[in-house]
Amino acid sequence: MILSHMVMRLQKSVPLGAGGYTSVGMADYYSAVSLHNVFFGTAYNETYKKGSKQVESTIFSAITKENDNYAGDPYEPATELRLDALSEGFSMSYPPEGIGGPVYEGLQLLKATSRIPVCNEEFFVTPDIDREDAVRVFAALTEQGILNAGGQLVQAVDTDTDLSYLFTDKQDKVKAYLEQQVRYRLSHALWDIVLRFNLSMPEQTAFVPKSFTLSDGVSIESLSLDGGDDTCIILKAALLRGTVYTVRAARYVKSKNGSTLDPENALVTVGEQEPE
Repeated sequence: MILSHMVMRLQKSVPLGAGGYTSVGMADYYSAVSLHNVFFGTAYNETYKKGSKQVESTIFSAITKENDNYAGDPYEPATELRLDALSEGFSMSYPPEGIGGPVYEGLQLLKATSRIPVCNEEFFVTPDIDREDAVRVFAALTEQGILNAGGQLVQAVDTDTDLSYLFTDKQDKVKAYLEQQVRYRLSHALWDIVLRFNLSMPEQTAFVPKSFTLSDGVSIESLSLDGGDDTCIILKAALLRGTVYTVRAARYVKSKNGSTLDPENALVTVGEQEPE
């Protein structure tokens, strides 16, 4: 039983503890795998049951209460928690909470915040609008208060928004055509929706397009992991001002360590953020 624990420590499977080896509690949990590679059928069951009882009665029982937590391990599991880890590994259940492993329904979607679209001069470049015109468009929209100095889209743009001050050097038909391109880009500018979880999340390649859904049938154009905080995922979508949306995580979404989603904490609301 002890050898199977030490073999799993040397595997250096995440989560890691002191010295870069598998953490103590997770090595307890994984030890059933090592044990099963040597013993089969009733021999495995017998070895596990006798071994775990001997570990408890011969070793763990000799540990004083003040030294009950394993020092030097990042999770410092108590002996009772380590025995739970052995038991859960044997029964092939999720590891107990508190030893660094995946937790059944341990992942929670805590909150969502939105970020107003930010446009720069390149945002307005199209096959029909060159960069010189795009620079003028950006300056005019900033002057008219559609964009602020930082390029944030601070006013909603729709079919009734006056953009007649754009492309004044163009012929009427061309002017109207180019105005519509700018109107379309502004009205479909993508917002950032920042989802915060209680645990680190995997790279975006772990998600499929329907991993998250927005109310009102709004399409999510892309998602990515926040480079500065791996507990945050950023969705991009075209939102309407003054509208509160609900964001739902799919049941199969998991954290980086494999914890499954808590269905009671899979839905949050998001509204409009004030411009900076």
